[in-house]
Amino acid sequence: MPWLTKLSLRTRQWVLHGPYWTFLRFALALPQLREFEMTGLTFCPVILPDETPDLEGGTCAPLTVFRYEAILTRGRRYAIAVEKDVLAVVLEKIHHSVATLALPSEPAPISLMSRLDWPNLRELRLRGMRWPEPRTPLILLFANMPHLRSLVLELRIPDEGEPEAVWPPGLPPDTKFPWPELEQLTVANPHPDDELFAHLPPGLRTLSLRSCPRKCVKEWVWGGDDTLYAVQASGLRGVLERCSATSGLKHLEIEYDADATEPNLLRHLATAFRTLSSLTLYRYRASEETVVCV
Repeated sequence: MPWLTKLSLRTRQWVLHGPYWTFLRFALALPQLREFEMTGLTFCPVILPDETPDLEGGTCAPLTVFRYEAILTRGRRYAIAVEKDVLAVVLEKIHHSVATLALPSEPAPISLMSRLDWPNLRELRLRGMRWPEPRTPLILLFANMPHLRSLVLELRIPDEGEPEAVWPPGLPPDTKFPWPELEQLTVANPHPDDELFAHLPPGLRTLSLRSCPRKCVKEWVWGGDDTLYAVQASGLRGVLERCSATSGLKHLEIEYDADATEPNLLRHLATAFRTLSSLTLYRYRASEETVVCV
């Protein structure tokens, strides 16, 4: 298959198995391959006795798209060590060429990603459980991706955990926003005191502040043991009040638990974001609320 430019591997069953390294190594070495996508499978769940976790001849196609989307409910217990190791091998080969990178957060080699340079990366998507290590704030971890235009952080909160700020208060005053070309931003489970929102670039056009997983997803999907979180209306208003530089915002998505301050949030939306062409709102009312005033 010397002229193959795109390879997509998909399953609708959301299974916990996937292709062996021998196949992946062969596919990634195809000279014309530019896009690799895998959905629902596991990226190399095991290394066989006769396999070695390296690329054949040390070569890998100069991929521009590497999109790996695993089942969101699998959790850290399914983040297999070998999966993280082989992903590291691949990323070390493609970090100069890749423009779109999507990974499940659990096996993603975060420490390695923070050390590599990404001169052509335009889109980064991380989805899954927030990693326990490294504890470095994300604003510093991914400061080596200066040309990002789309950043999607759909990171779940660990059980008994709390939301974490992308840019926590207390960082040195000379800390700078590292993605000046950013146009699309998704931050799941936003922290009300996140300094990120006070430094958004004027070119931002799409902002999504949602829950992950969404509270409206049926409980049986998550097995009943996952933290379902939504920011309070008061906290969300604090986040949006920090977004003073986003006067040109076109698309806004928010998800929140209603509280007594909700009218203030809605009034702020109407006055602060006059250029919106679309507004998506997920609202969870209090259990005692029987009438919703619109």
